[in-house]
Amino acid sequence: GHEHIKACTGELSMARPRVWGWDLAQHQDWTVGIALDESWKVCRFQRWQKVPWPDTQERILQETALTPALMDQHGVGDPVVQMLQRDGRGRYEGFKFSTEHKQELMQHLALVIQGHRVTFPPGPIVAELEAFEYTITREHVLYSAPQGMHDDCVMALALACWHAKEKRVRVGTRKAVKAPRSW
Repeated sequence: GHEHIKACTGELSMARPRVWGWDLAQHQDWTVGIALDESWKVCRFQRWQKVPWPDTQERILQETALTPALMDQHGVGDPVVQMLQRDGRGRYEGFKFSTEHKQELMQHLALVIQGHRVTFPPGPIVAELEAFEYTITREHVLYSAPQGMHDDCVMALALACWHAKEKRVRVGTRKAVKAPRSW
């Protein structure tokens, strides 16, 4: 809900990134990268549109450096992730967006926001989170942006939060440690 999003809205952290989440652009979308620091505060936010793939790949390499990154590996993302993994200058993992995986990813993001465990700056991230919708079907819950809007910031934030969980980045610690399985 909007009250939880508001409670998680704060300043961009100046701390060192611990994990990145990257949502790669398709057609009219945006390429978005969001990094979280050790306290799960957004500390880097990159967003661009309609940049040639070699330039996008180089920008991702420069921004991410050696910080672990989880990337959208669906569609156009597959060859980009493979190239970045082959390059050897970073630590990139792919995330394939099936209906089930996206549902898990979005449910995790909702829990993180409802628990006020993440902080993000006002602007495009908040706007997309507030507009984001879900539809309940017989088999699944489907998550998406409303017609004509984008969800790239939401996806990048969700990927960063998922990666922080997987990399065992615990709020308030100076290093990655084993997180409780209850997440």
